[in-house]
This record gives sequence, C-alpha cells and structure tokens, in this order.
Amino acid sequence: MRDVSSQPRPGSGHRPPAHTARTRGMTLIELLVTLAVAAIILTVGVPSFRDLMQDIRATTVTNRLMASIQHTRSEAVRRGMPVTLCASADGATCTNSNPADFSQGWIVVSGYPGDPGSELLRVHQPDVGDIDIPENLSNGHSLTYSPTGETRAPGGAFIAGNLQICHDGRDRRVIISKTGRPRVAKQACGD
Repeated sequence: MRDVSSQPRPGSGHRPPAHTARTRGMTLIELLVTLAVAAIILTVGVPSFRDLMQDIRATTVTNRLMASIQHTRSEAVRRGMPVTLCASADGATCTNSNPADFSQGWIVVSGYPGDPGSELLRVHQPDVGDIDIPENLSNGHSLTYSPTGETRAPGGAFIAGNLQICHDGRDRRVIISKTGRPRVAKQACGD
C-alpha cells in the first residue's frame, strides 16, 4: 500500500518540487534578442514616421489653401461680386508686398483689396513651422474671383499663376488656370 500522507493534498497550498517548476523571468540572451529586435524596428520606423509627418503637414496646408481658394470662388459667384484671397500678416488687411508671402496667413475679403466697404469673410492664421508659401500670380499679390467664377484683376485682366507650398522636399503647387480653376501638383519649389 502507498503512503499518501507525504503527497500534498489539492488546495493545501503546497508547491510541487522545484525540479518540475519552471523558473519565471528572462535569460540574458532572451533580453538581448528582444532589445536587438526593438532597435531594428525603431531604426526603420522612426525616419519613416518623420517623413510621414512632414508629408501630412504639407498636405494639410495645401488642403487648407485649396479650401480657401474654393471658398473665395464660391463666395464670388454666390454674392455676384468680386471676392479676393490675399496674403495677410495681421489677419485684417491684405499684404501689398510683391511677391506676397502666404506663409504668414491669408484672408478672404469681398471686393478688391483696399476697397472701402470690403467685408472680411475668412481668416487663416499662419501654420507653425517652416512651411513657405511663395506666390507667383500674374497680378503680384492676390487672387480675385469675378461673379462668373473666373480670376480677374481690377482692370479686367485674367489672373493666373501658382502658390507653392515648400516644406522639406514635400513640395506642392496650387496652380490657378486662366479660368480660375485651381489644381494641385507635386512639384519642387523653384522649378
């Protein structure tokens, strides 16, 4: 007959002998392999993440500028009067420098810049960071849409050109056609 008194009873809190229990924790080799895998993932992932964030910033600014241009065009047609998008450093008046720097922010106003009775319709504050938005518009510093949705200068001449979004090689260009239709192209600044 077997002596059962030396065996632990279930639920008694006794542990099995040490030679059958697995020791918890990691060996030094397992730790080093884990650290090596983490270092490889970070080496590959961090630069890709940085590139992704820069691309997102350039795309965001481009989309905001395109939205403002579309808003300017639609307001001109809706109101039946000229509406202007122009660079603005103070968020209240158009910058008259030639060429204008849209990276300081921009505004949308009814009428032509400086007209008495012009109404401020929209203000876009500058984006934080190192994004440049130089312009190359045929009239020098603003984009005015006529009630027909075309770009026109105060004298009636067509306005065409582009606004560049320059950010660390993630460059975009908003191109304004003679009919006033904006489109976006990936094109390096200075080209």
